[in-house]
Amino acid sequence: MTKSLRKTVAKVTREFADGEKLPFQGEQFKLKIIESDRKRTSVQLVGDCFWVCINRELAVDVRPIEIHSKLVRLYKDLAREAVTERVEFFKRQLAVDYNQIRIKEQRSRWGSCSKKGNLNFNWKLVMAPPDVIDYVVVHEICHLRHMNHSKEFWRYVETILPDYRDSAHWLRKNGWELYL
Repeated sequence: MTKSLRKTVAKVTREFADGEKLPFQGEQFKLKIIESDRKRTSVQLVGDCFWVCINRELAVDVRPIEIHSKLVRLYKDLAREAVTERVEFFKRQLAVDYNQIRIKEQRSRWGSCSKKGNLNFNWKLVMAPPDVIDYVVVHEICHLRHMNHSKEFWRYVETILPDYRDSAHWLRKNGWELYL
């Protein structure tokens, strides 16, 4: 699962301005910035908006860094929730068990499975459409039975996700756009 992240394309840096669109589960969600007297910045997902409450006295050049940091923390939490739910769903179908789930910042992978049964997922995966998340989850769970990419492995993936190739193609084509 490494090729799709290696694509080197110059990314446009986000401004984290009010109204800016951010990817989440295959959709574009609006960023809503609210200035307040609160000292701590908070971020929450409400409907189809990421609401950021930030101190109005915070220096303009520091704001994007602060917002980015809080958004990454929220995205990681949302990724853990989404991935765990899908792992639990598919592990029952495949009658397999895992050791633990880790949500990481991985530069070259969307997911991995260790010989100890640990499932690792890139937090940026939560920006992708749900069927792509399912594909990566199933891919890694199938490694609990086949620790390779043999024909048997791919047949096993296909028994759960007959259209997995569409999601794999989407990830190769669009994965480089999943960033904050």
